[in-house]
Amino acid sequence: MITFVNRFAFKEMLNSKNAESSNPLISTKLAYVSISDTEHEKEEVELLFSETDIDKELYITTQFPDNESGIPSDEAQRLVDFIKAHPDKDFIVHCFMGISRSGAVAKFINEYYDMNDVILNTYTGYNRQVYNSLNAVIGKDIASYYAELEKADKGCWSE
Repeated sequence: MITFVNRFAFKEMLNSKNAESSNPLISTKLAYVSISDTEHEKEEVELLFSETDIDKELYITTQFPDNESGIPSDEAQRLVDFIKAHPDKDFIVHCFMGISRSGAVAKFINEYYDMNDVILNTYTGYNRQVYNSLNAVIGKDIASYYAELEKADKGCWSE
């Protein structure tokens, strides 16, 4: 299961600081992805995490804007490494509005683990640059696709 929410819902969840038995959104069965717009917002979420019972290995905080530039490649790599490290977890992903960047990460997770979530399979509100940047890390981007086509084409036409 993947849930993506806005910043305010995420902060409210963390502010509750309740243990797993009281708050189902604080659980060792979950991995958390926090996407902030600014370094200040990122530090604020990191402080909230530090005040919970959530293990540091179960969350990642990152910061990048919601625009056409996507996500820096080093941050994309960190996110993919985090996602790969938690194959047995459900995910809660947040960004400011809970639509575009978090939607892109949620869609990526859904496809990476072949979760076949009906909503995410057809979700179109995601940031395509973020989604493409994450796919580029695993070699599933348009350039890799065309490179594979060229290799296959060369194999077909060789004598």
